[in-house]
Amino acid sequence: MLSATKRSELPRALANALARGRVAHAYLFAGPSGSGALDAAGAFAAGLLCAGPGAPCGACQSCKLAAQGSHPDLTVLVPDGEAYSIAQIRQLISQLAERPLLASRRAFILDGADRMRAEGFNALLKTLEEPPPHGHLILVTAHADALPATVLSRCQLVRFAPPPLATAAAALRATLPAGLARFVARETGGDGERVSALLTTYDLAALREQAFALLLGARRHAEDWLLLAAERVEPYRRDGDKLRLFLDLLAGVCRDALVLKVGVSGDCVDNSDRLGDLTALAESFTVDELAIMIEECERTKDILKRNINARLALEVLFLRMRVGIRARGGGVDNG
Repeated sequence: MLSATKRSELPRALANALARGRVAHAYLFAGPSGSGALDAAGAFAAGLLCAGPGAPCGACQSCKLAAQGSHPDLTVLVPDGEAYSIAQIRQLISQLAERPLLASRRAFILDGADRMRAEGFNALLKTLEEPPPHGHLILVTAHADALPATVLSRCQLVRFAPPPLATAAAALRATLPAGLARFVARETGGDGERVSALLTTYDLAALREQAFALLLGARRHAEDWLLLAAERVEPYRRDGDKLRLFLDLLAGVCRDALVLKVGVSGDCVDNSDRLGDLTALAESFTVDELAIMIEECERTKDILKRNINARLALEVLFLRMRVGIRARGGGVDNG
């Protein structure tokens, strides 16, 4: 379902093309989920059908019907199951050739255009090579590199950037704590598909809790901290992605504590929902100790990329962190 069409959603080049009446017959709108590519496709399609000034004007009958999803000359297609069926593509080709019913053109939006099999691309290729005079095709995809070069070369490419980190994080705060929202936004670039996959696959709240527990345990300087740390993270070593996520979360907590340590406002930390724990960590570790822990997390991530034994890498990580914490020759409490 397309959102209400707005001229403001259009990149300037597309708005100018509508204003000058110089539009191509086939476009490829490429951008991750959350980039606005699909909404822009709806706005551009409405502009193609608009009968008023400043297309899409939003006031004419065509614009109102397009916004309601009931314009007879605007069709939005989604894959029939895992991929577009050849029947869908053949029906699209047939409809493209038909004359418009209300507007001067017909517009077709294929959302998830990368989810088309080879036979579908081949069937569509002839239409792209010899487009009908009144038909316009807008392919929308988050994976432009999955389309054949023959299709790409016959479409005018319009790229859409992922949403800014702050925007993506703000959208995620409805369902996630502040620290996790920013973390997920950075990990996924705000791409809805990647967000869903990440949250479905991993319990990030549990991983973050483990990171806090590990650091708070080190703060208390328990003699068995090194052994406990290795045992707690041991299950992660069989899942490289999970281990990387844990190390990123661990480093993120250390960075937040370091930010507080140097006197920056708590408004600037990612894990603002855990400000009490971060304050305790900032009071307990020195700037150098926190910097060492961040550095060791990043170093371990690099080591793991080289297929080094994960258990050994983790043991070295915690040992080096422990050495860094004890470098002052005693407990970690500054008080």
